[in-house]
Order: sequence, then structure tokens, then C-alpha cells
Amino acid sequence: MFLMCKCKMQLPISGITCEPPNYGVNCQSTCNCGQGMDRCDPVTGCVCKTGWEGSNCDVDIVECTVNPTICGSDKICQNLQGSHACNCRAGFAKDANDNCIDIDECNIVTSNNCSSSTSTCTNKDGGFVCECKSGYTAKNLYECEDFNECTAGTDGCSQNCVNVDGGFNCKCEFGYTLGDDRKTCIKVQDICSLFPQLNCTYGCKANNSQGSCFCPAGFLLNAQDQQSCIDIDECNDASLNKCSFPNLCVNVDGSYNCTCPDFHTLDNDGRTCKECDGFSYGKTCENACNCGRGASTCDKEKGCVCLAGYIGDKCDLDKDECAASNPCTGDHQICQNSIGSYRCICETGFDDNGSGLCIDKNECDDSPCSQMCTNTEGSYSCSCNDGFLLSGTSECTDYNECPAPVSPCDQQCTNTIGSYKCSCNDGFILDITSRTTCNAKTECTNTTFNCSQQCGVKPDGEEYCFCNTGYSLNETDQISCLDIDECATDPCTDNCTENTPGQGYTCSCPQGKKLDIDQRTCIDCEKGKYGDNCALNCTCQAENTDVCDKVSGNCTCKKGWKGSTCTVDIDECENTTICQANSVCQNTNGSYSCNCDNGYSLAAGKCVECALNTYGLDCAYQCSCDFTNIQSCDTKNGTCYCKEGWQGTNCTEDVLECANATICGSNALCSETDGSYVCNCDAGFKKDASGSCVDINECTLGTDTCDTNAECTNTVGNFTCSCKTGFSGDGYSCSACNSTHYGVNCSSPCTCIEDNTADCNDVTGQCNCKATWNGTNCDVDVDECVLGTDDCNSSIEICVNRDGGWNCSCRYGSTNGVCNENGTKLDMNVTEIMVNRT
Repeated sequence: MFLMCKCKMQLPISGITCEPPNYGVNCQSTCNCGQGMDRCDPVTGCVCKTGWEGSNCDVDIVECTVNPTICGSDKICQNLQGSHACNCRAGFAKDANDNCIDIDECNIVTSNNCSSSTSTCTNKDGGFVCECKSGYTAKNLYECEDFNECTAGTDGCSQNCVNVDGGFNCKCEFGYTLGDDRKTCIKVQDICSLFPQLNCTYGCKANNSQGSCFCPAGFLLNAQDQQSCIDIDECNDASLNKCSFPNLCVNVDGSYNCTCPDFHTLDNDGRTCKECDGFSYGKTCENACNCGRGASTCDKEKGCVCLAGYIGDKCDLDKDECAASNPCTGDHQICQNSIGSYRCICETGFDDNGSGLCIDKNECDDSPCSQMCTNTEGSYSCSCNDGFLLSGTSECTDYNECPAPVSPCDQQCTNTIGSYKCSCNDGFILDITSRTTCNAKTECTNTTFNCSQQCGVKPDGEEYCFCNTGYSLNETDQISCLDIDECATDPCTDNCTENTPGQGYTCSCPQGKKLDIDQRTCIDCEKGKYGDNCALNCTCQAENTDVCDKVSGNCTCKKGWKGSTCTVDIDECENTTICQANSVCQNTNGSYSCNCDNGYSLAAGKCVECALNTYGLDCAYQCSCDFTNIQSCDTKNGTCYCKEGWQGTNCTEDVLECANATICGSNALCSETDGSYVCNCDAGFKKDASGSCVDINECTLGTDTCDTNAECTNTVGNFTCSCKTGFSGDGYSCSACNSTHYGVNCSSPCTCIEDNTADCNDVTGQCNCKATWNGTNCDVDVDECVLGTDDCNSSIEICVNRDGGWNCSCRYGSTNGVCNENGTKLDMNVTEIMVNRT
């Protein structure tokens, strides 16, 4: 007798399990596993740890790619060898519940580098800022420096200011003392009483014996009267206006205030405007950004700006690109959403060929079945060798052929792994052709030994009776045979029916099942079959059916279908509340979709309005607007709504405001700027608090260019200069009148007799006569002799008046040119001497 033996895959002929590192058929293969090995399986070889793959477990699984949502929407996935980590964004750390929470850097000395002496650390979502203390402004992101309040004009001192580090001190002029507010100067001594000729509107100060008026800080003396005070308009003086945006300067009595444009804040110095930092936005930077991981930046005006693939006010929602439509169009491709993006992957049962094409995967290469594997497009099926039954979907187990309803052997049957072997009773030999029937070696000859069925001869020649399969020998007479009730041992999984004696038994199955190849085990009908012995074909529409009842053939439809054969589509959209807000229901065969309205996209199961720079169906389109020049981009149709000052389809065209001739009002000139315009006052005008251009009084401010001997007269937008009476010229250069003229512009001729006049008054024309003349015009001779203003020696001389002077005549004559004394004899030959006087 010859027998063929075979082993299970993992067993050698001896039936002993393979010892590592050997595995496979007859243990002929060797495990050459990499660092990701868990163990060497005697059947399949290398078994990988979690996080590894490949036939040798040497290929790291990139979990971040395989499962893009593995870390959720708020963490960042980092691939590791054989594993991965879900990390928080910068500025965040995990709490006890593994949630990412903001790090308070200000409470950790080593996490911020703010200068404690000049700044205060303020925690922000995902970071921190160093805010300068009062008296300091930012030098850089982390350092602050002193600013000069006195120079900036923000001190508020009544009179004088002295800057100190981080602050300032106010000081007062003599006669004043500093009030409790340490800014206001209070008069304690009236210096003006020392100078009654002064009429100062604010205060007086002494300079040696001279007094002068002075004004409080922010005011200057009236140039014309040198006594009254005029407010300094710092806003209209480029040297005094320290505002970052000079056009936003507002003058107030004694000082000025700076305001900032939208999306800026005023720094501590009250003069510098800072753009909103990266943690806040809004007109006054009043809103906290608190952007999610999907934000590229926080725009000072609009807030969080989302990267592609993100949506929501905070850019913290992943946009589900796969929801609205399948962007993956290749055969057997499906869309897999990932955080901030998506990828096209192959359907189960297909692999990427490296060129983006999905080709059928031969799953059998991975030995998924314990015995035989048959590859199919997109899948595979497992089957078993003869002598084995399929257990589950992949494992094969040996079944015992010997107790089959009809025994496979003529006499004796012994089960083997995956098969069986037949053997014979004593005195018989196995037929070498059939291998199942037995032939007698020696025929029975004892005619008196009447066996009821079979007779055999033992090796010693003794004859004996035995029975056919399905019978047992009567132990009493050892001759007759009794029928065996094979059903008594429950050989069938369900129903067993005894056949006619000696013909074995028959197993049968209830409705919805059929016999397996062992003819004893009932298995469920395969898909698409039902009824008695699974002989009937289901009438259900297969692709629309969840279950075809294996007994009755009744169809249980998949969700979205109805009808006896699951061919009638259910219109889910008849339920008006089935879809969420901002979406519309669209019925499809066997299903429906909630399509977000134009301007919305699906994220976290809700239709969320498009981010700032996207629009349209599923927010699939980029706005073409110039982002800096728009108020908003219409999320439905992409229309650009321009800021004031801009126009055009994309808000790139500057509005020419100056084309409106009246836009600036009177006394101003309009100048175009990008997105706006500036009204510059004409020369001689300045802006008031309302922005209107009003006249500048150059005369009182002392900004005129008149000569010192001229009078300044303010006019609308200008001034005129006219020389004072007694001077002539154009007002910008004045000269005193000459001796012949006087009055306004020296236009009046003097009436004085020029030879008799010392001076003609430049202002009044009054004649200032020489000493020997008198009268309005100096035409009346002065009689010095009568007035006694002559210088004659009356004892020896006689005064004789004449025009313009007098003569002294010797009373007693003269000798040698000298008047004689009284009683001196006259020299008759000498003439009288007369001395002229003027």
C-alpha cells in the first residue's frame, strides 16, 4: 500500500512547527527582518510592530501622510521612526488632558526677554508682547527707551519742562510756584507791579531793571503789542508738529493732540502711531487675533488670513475639499481630506504605480490566505485545498472525511491533515487502483460459518464475520449485522436523515443555507442566493441592497433606496430640515448631498463662510481684488468692494478726488495721494480744528517780513506793509524822510526856511528852527538884544540886532580892534568895531 502525505504550510514533513528564524513551506525561508520587527511568524515570516511595514519590517509608516487627521485640527503631526508625535504650535503646550493651551510666557522668566525696568510683559494667544511703561517708547520688540516729553509737548507743564529718564519735571518762572498737580504754576508774587507801564495778559518777568511780558507754554507773545498771548498752532508748523501723521494733528489751546489712522494705536509719547501688532486687529486694534494653525498672518484690518485649505474667522477649521466635489478624477481614485489640504489615494485593492495611476493590487503577494489566494480586480478571495474547509475569510481548517454521509472507504477510514487514508480488515488488501476498495487475500471456505454480510480470513487462517459500512456486528452471535443509526452522533450541523440500512445518512440545511463540501456543515447562502439549498437568485438590485434575506429573498435596501427590489430612490430632500444652515439639499440616486451655498464651504460638518480671500462654490476661487484697497471681497461672486479712494474691478484704480473742484473748500489746493487726497492750505492760511483753511494773522504772530519802521496790516491770506509816518519805501524797506519832506511816505514838503531851520520833523513837518530864528516856518528873526540872549559885554559894547544874529558895537570906541573901557580917550583915527554874533 502507498500513501501520499502533505503538510500544512508551516509544518515540515515531521509535523513540527518551524523554529525562528525559519518559516514557510518546509521551513525553507529565513526571516531577515528590520528594526520594525515584532517577531518571526513560522508561516508568514516577519511580523511588524505598529508603525512599520514591508516584507522585512524595515519601512517606516509615515502616519502623518497615511492618516492626515491623526492629530486633529489643532496639532501638528511629526513623523517619527516607527511612530509619530502630535505637537502643539509655537506658543502652546499640552495640558494634562493632552489639549494644546497657550503658554503664559510672562510667568516664565526664561520665556520672555522684556526689560522689567522699562516695560511690562503682556501675554497673548500664542506669544507675548513687551509693552513700554509710561515715559518710554519702543526701541525694538523687547527694549524701551526714554522719550522727551518736553520736546514732544506732551508734558502739560504750565511754563517750563525738564526731561528726566522715564518722565519729566515742571518748573516755574520767578513769582510762581508749582501746584499740587506738579504741572500748574500758581502766581505767588505780582512781578507786573514793578513795571506799571506793562499790561501783560499772563505774566511779567524782570531782566535787571527791565520788565517784559511772557506767555504760558504753548503760547507766544503778540508780535504787535508784545503783551497779549497767542496760541501756537503746532499743527501748522512742520518743526513743531511731531505727529507720525501730521495731517491728523489737532491743535488745542496751549498744545496739540495727535490722532492715528484706522488700524493703528497711539504710543506712550502721544505722537507716534504704531500699526496693530500681530496679536490684534481692528480700527483701534481692539480685537484679539487668536488665530488657529491655519492662519498665515493676522491682518491689521480684517483679522486672521487663512492659508489654502483652512476656513473660519480664526482659520481654525479644516476645509473639507472632498465634500463638495471629488477633485480626484483618475480611475479608482478617491479623495482623502487632510488637515489644510487633501490628497488623491487609490481605492482599497489598488496601488499607485508611481505615476499617479491606480492599478490593481495583487493582494495575494502578501499571503493573506492560509492556503490558496485568487486575485480579483480591487480585491481577492481565499480558497482551500481539498480536505480543508474555509473558516472565516482566510483560514483553512482540516475536515474529517471519514464520517461523511457515505464513507469514502470500503472498510476502514483514517483522517489525515487535509485528506484521509483507507485501510482493510485482516485478510484483505487495498485495491491499488481505487485506493478505497479492499480485495480478499483468501476466500472463506467454511460453509457452516454463515456470515450475514462479509467474511474474512485472518493471517492464522481463522475465519471471521464483519459488516459493511453503516452496520455493526452483533456481539451476541458474531455473525449477524445490525444497522447503525449514524444520525445519533449528530454528524450534521443542522438536519440529519438516516438512509436505508447500509446507505449512510443525509445532511440537509434549513432555508437560506446549503451544505459545504464536507456534506455535513451548513453554510449561509453566498451573496445573491437564497431559499432551499440556496438555489434561488435574489431579485434585489445588488448595488442598492444591503441584505437579501437568505431565507425569503426579501430585499433590505441600503439607506436611500426603497421598493421590493430596492430600485426606487428615496428623495431625502423632501425633508426640508435635513441640511444644515447655509446649504441646499440635492437629491441623488440612493442618497443626497447638502451643498453649501455660494460663499460657504464645509468644515467640521458645518457650512462656514469663505475666508477673506476666497469666494464662490466651495470657496474654490481666489479673490482678484487688491487686498490692501478693499473693504471686502464678496464671498458669493468675488465682487471687490473698494475702500474709499479706490475704484475699478479689482480696486486698483485711484479715485481722482481732486477732480471735484470744491472738495477742499476755499483757500486750499487739492493734491492726489494713493487712495486719498490732501488739502493743503494756500499760503497765508492754516487749518482749523474742523479742517477748514482760515487766515493766518502774520502780524500778530510776527511772521511778517515788514521793515522795523513799517506797520503790518493783516489781510485775508496775506499781509501788507506800509512805512510808518516819517519814512518812505515799499514797507519791506523803509528810509527816514530827508530834510525837505515829512509825513506819510515823506510826501509832504516842509515849509520851513531851510537856511533858518535845524530840522523839519519827519512825522509832523514841524520846523525845528536854528537858535537865531523863530516862527512856524523859521522866518522870524530872534532879537537877541531884546531877549538878552546876546553875548555882548554891556559895559563896553552895545548889542545891535540883525537877521539871524546880532552885532556887538564898542560903546567907547576901540583901540587896535579892542573896545575901549569907559573914560578912555577915543582915537579919532580909529573906526568903530562891530563884532558879529549869530
